[in-house]
Amino acid sequence: MKKDNLRFAAFGVAVNRMLIEVCGLAWMRRYEEMTPNNFGAALELMMVSMLVSVATADGTPLITSEIARQLKMPRSNVVRHLERLAEQGVIRLERRRYVSNFDGLDELMQSRAFVDEVTGVVARCLAELTRLRPLLNDQMKP
Repeated sequence: MKKDNLRFAAFGVAVNRMLIEVCGLAWMRRYEEMTPNNFGAALELMMVSMLVSVATADGTPLITSEIARQLKMPRSNVVRHLERLAEQGVIRLERRRYVSNFDGLDELMQSRAFVDEVTGVVARCLAELTRLRPLLNDQMKP
């Protein structure tokens, strides 16, 4: 894309591409067997699971209402997704807080091909963002 044809949207598109590809890979590896009835519910399930895993890794497991608040999602939806994830052994409840089952996640992520694929997607998107950033510098607002 030439500088005179460059739009700020190109930066957003590069981010969108990365999110779509990484989420698609994660979905196929972890959530495909738990598929809810519609796309919205499937996306909510994935977001709840991802937030629980990040909070667990950060050492700050969350209660249901905090998950709902952070994801701006109805508490009833969060409860439904947490129950489904717990039934599948993806998460568990410890002292009213939800934590990820990293043993299960380790098993899913230990494929070299999967790690290479995710790393490749992120590297390609980062290269695109890095290429676009200087082209946009002189057009940015303070």
